[in-house]
Amino acid sequence: MAVIFDDAVKRLLRQVGKEDLKPVTNLGSAEKFQYFKILRSKKNALSSFWKQPDISAEFSLLDILDPSSPVPDPSREGPFTYKGNMVWEGKGDMTVDAGLGAQVTASAETDKSREFVLEFQINRITTNIISDLRSRALLKPEPWFLEQCRKRGDNLYVVTETVEVTNAPELRVESGRNWLGKFSIPQNPYIKGQGHVHGVKKKQESLTLPQLKVMAYQKKQLVIKWDGWEILLTEDKNQKTFSDDFKKLQDEISRRVKELSNFSKDIQDILFHNILVMLGDRGALQDLQDNMEQFPQGDLDGPGGIILKELRKNLQNSWNYRLSCISYMLEALMVLNDTQQELLAWSMEKKILVYQRELVRSILEPNFKYTLTIPFTLKPELLTPLQDEGVTITYKLLEECGLKIDLNSNRSFWDLEAKMPLSALYGCLSLLQQLAVA
Repeated sequence: MAVIFDDAVKRLLRQVGKEDLKPVTNLGSAEKFQYFKILRSKKNALSSFWKQPDISAEFSLLDILDPSSPVPDPSREGPFTYKGNMVWEGKGDMTVDAGLGAQVTASAETDKSREFVLEFQINRITTNIISDLRSRALLKPEPWFLEQCRKRGDNLYVVTETVEVTNAPELRVESGRNWLGKFSIPQNPYIKGQGHVHGVKKKQESLTLPQLKVMAYQKKQLVIKWDGWEILLTEDKNQKTFSDDFKKLQDEISRRVKELSNFSKDIQDILFHNILVMLGDRGALQDLQDNMEQFPQGDLDGPGGIILKELRKNLQNSWNYRLSCISYMLEALMVLNDTQQELLAWSMEKKILVYQRELVRSILEPNFKYTLTIPFTLKPELLTPLQDEGVTITYKLLEECGLKIDLNSNRSFWDLEAKMPLSALYGCLSLLQQLAVA
């Protein structure tokens, strides 16, 4: 039955120039695709050969906004009438060699007809309606169902346009097949003869649609920001519904620090001193990272080889789940440029990692959510323990991340491009500090 519906909707969309809309594939959940409804998409499928379908989030845009003003009505066009009537006829002949000289010959005539009358209307949330809605603030505290979507990392979309049936049409398909076949068997000492066979097959299918059933829809991405929300009128594949928050980064790094702390003091000392030697040698760090992915196989010379040898000697069969924190640290180090790695080595030797970590945290935490270039001030109490040379080295570390530092006014500027290298620097400082105090 769904095939009848799917075919009728696709033909209607082609006829009215709305092929950019998506047909509803499941009639039983069509009401979940009404205008203002929220759809969610999961993260990328595990296969590159298919794409996950849109999933209803079970709430609408209006459910997460302040309900102080009336619900706006969408712009409506119609009703329109579309009459679908298609007749298809086919005829063919076929001869098949059945072996041992036997032949089977068949001819068939097929006809198929589809007939329906659809009355429909187009509902659209216009840019004016969206502009009016944007004056409404997001509910505080955040509703639990929206919080669930945030935790899953869903991308959310608002249904902004629908094609809706206004009558209760019957979609009907009739098909028939008339076929004639004959077979012949050549002279054979055991089997002789020829014959004919004839058949007729008729089939009827019909589907009645409920009134006001959504047949197709269009969606636009919802973006939730620290200072409000918006609906993207133009698709941006790099945009996410929920911006990353600092707590997620903090939790991720804290988990890796805890894993690292579970190693013996001897292993942590070996990691610290041999990574210190490799900083600035990108090739050596990359070789160690590659070998960690193959562990316990693989071997290296130099400081990377010392680390691998110690890990093999001490971890035995428990390596599989305990080494991810080391790979995580190496991955973060590889984000830093050569200059930053050399500055980090100096900081390790001067034992100022803990102060640098707190300074970087003080920058990231309040600015993590911002996408614009905005000014901020470094806290003097966090700079004091670094002393003169340490302050200079730390400033250089921050500038290499992309931050604009004004030494004279102590005024700095946050830049979105600095977010990734600064996050990697924060991870490096946190993990290396753990090794330093082991």
